[in-house]
Amino acid sequence: MEEYRGLGWYEYRFETPDLHAGNRVWLHFEVVYRDATIWINGVEAGSHRNSGYTAFHVEVTPYLKAGENLLVVAVDNRNSDIALPKANSFDWADDGGIIRNVTMVVTGEAAINYVNLEAVPVLAVSEQSAPSGTIKGSITLHEALNIDVNQVELELFLKQEGLTVWSGQQIAAYPCTSIPLPEICLDDVNLWHFDHPNLYEMTIRTIFDGCIH
Repeated sequence: MEEYRGLGWYEYRFETPDLHAGNRVWLHFEVVYRDATIWINGVEAGSHRNSGYTAFHVEVTPYLKAGENLLVVAVDNRNSDIALPKANSFDWADDGGIIRNVTMVVTGEAAINYVNLEAVPVLAVSEQSAPSGTIKGSITLHEALNIDVNQVELELFLKQEGLTVWSGQQIAAYPCTSIPLPEICLDDVNLWHFDHPNLYEMTIRTIFDGCIH
């Protein structure tokens, strides 16, 4: 159905995972082209519009029931005047529907929505000096469900080739939306190059009510 334009329907039945008090359940969609509406057990849980190649997630915690659950996704790939491709003008694959993986993610109360990091290299000024760098950033949390606890703690780890090169902690009032991260200053860093694709890995843990979330 390469030329099809219109609604496509998906249905999937799944069992509720084993959950603990305070757990939250999300469905992460890597790509749905283009406009998607998601129902859990007949109740609309969320939607995603006008952006067919960006990942998104929907919280389904309030709609789950014990045992079997029904997931229904409606996807509309009809041409639009407000989203790319505008009208019928495009020069890429003519996609439609759920075209990447869908994953269930279980978190705690303090669930990270988005991480923003900015790495700024400082190049070496001579052959005797080494490059350095700084990392700045922030995290955005999902809207709070439980406001009985008044703070959240972050544990941060920066690793390179499996070795921890920096670690730190951050405490913020809760509930909150955005939390600025401490500035990380590093000496003698290994810069990325296509001949030497050095990578650093940042791990952020949220600690809420004494438990990792």
